[in-house]
Amino acid sequence: MINEMKVGGINFSGAIGLTTEQALQFEQTIKKSKLPFKVAYESQSVLERLVFNLEDPFLKDPVLRQILAQTLDRQMLVKLASQGKFKIADHPVVSTVKNTSFAKLPAMPRRQALAKLESAGYKMGADGFRTKDGKTVEIALATTSGNRTRETNITFIADQWKQLGIKTTIKNYPARILIGQMLRCRDYKGAMEIAFGSMPNSVRKDAYASSHIPTAKNKCTGLNGAGWSNAKVDQILDQLILDQLSLEMNPQKRQQLLVEFSQEYLRDLPEIPLYMLADPVIYPEKLKGSVKTGPYGLNLSQVETWSL
Repeated sequence: MINEMKVGGINFSGAIGLTTEQALQFEQTIKKSKLPFKVAYESQSVLERLVFNLEDPFLKDPVLRQILAQTLDRQMLVKLASQGKFKIADHPVVSTVKNTSFAKLPAMPRRQALAKLESAGYKMGADGFRTKDGKTVEIALATTSGNRTRETNITFIADQWKQLGIKTTIKNYPARILIGQMLRCRDYKGAMEIAFGSMPNSVRKDAYASSHIPTAKNKCTGLNGAGWSNAKVDQILDQLILDQLSLEMNPQKRQQLLVEFSQEYLRDLPEIPLYMLADPVIYPEKLKGSVKTGPYGLNLSQVETWSL
């Protein structure tokens, strides 16, 4: 497709045309060859996240989860993943309403984190790794194999945690196994990096309600692979959503419920929010009249207003 754009066979590439990596490479081609195109990145309501298995013997500790989440350099992660094109996320909610009340994930200074680990019983060993109750703190990390961005992310996260004295192992799997089997039935250890999308001004009930924790009893129904169970969150989701459809229609009430969800989410940290994905759109630099449609919008919206 890129070759077709170079010779004028294609003039426009929507969100599903190129990967972010391909678009970044094409940006360099545009500059080098002075091609008449521009590249824009339209933020989507799809959260890239590192999901914790809350039954892991170490990750079940909320203190450790807080340290791991708040010391992670997500700004550097975004630079590695997209050259800064993605937006750092603090929670899964994409609000189209300006609201400063949403909770944010604070950054924890490394010195404070090291002191907190020691006071919580995570003692540094001579080998550079920590132990607790006589056991080496080791966390398994996984993501979808073949996805170079995620594989780079996982390696970066492992390196960041190593600086805290946390040992990690990395083993990646095809998406059909990682998501279709391991996440679906919670048959994994440690943490895995995946992405889930939701509609703007909403949140995925099947990903966060305790009734959607996959178990053998419910035949692995639900996407709450972390195993997060929070009674207040269940109440919020029951007010917000019914079978993935909006239940509370009052905009102000919805916003308040979503704010409360973000607060509980960052208090418990069943996962680390990394960044919101963005879809690359390539268009002629002289194109006029195109309208950004926002998350889940169509790139070809209002084509009757376009002109060159």
